Amino acid sequence: TAGVLPDTITYSTLITACANGGQWQEAVRVFEDMQAAGVLPDTITYSTLVEATANSGKMDMALQFYIMGAQAGCFQNYQLLDDQLPSNYVREVSAAVASGDMARTGRGVIYTIDLHELS
Repeated sequence: TAGVLPDTITYSTLITACANGGQWQEAVRVFEDMQAAGVLPDTITYSTLVEATANSGKMDMALQFYIMGAQAGCFQNYQLLDDQLPSNYVREVSAAVASGDMARTGRGVIYTIDLHELS
């Protein structure tokens, strides 16, 4: 129907489809579109992005998506992080998220992520 705008479910479904197809970069691009449209991501959005980027070996990016989701209140525990990232990341991020000091992780974790510089 003309005039119907995509919502969180629409964007998350597209992100999931990209992730399931092994297209992590396209999943990130859809996320960028979602942000540009002013649509708020949810737990499914962030967890799918963490999984897609981690499965592609993009651990730093997965970590940043996890932090973004945690800051948005989407993750109430660290189980997702435990499942997707190496244990040293889990310890560092758990401490940083708990303290609110992302810069102290020693890995250059910051509050923002430049999604235009995909490698």
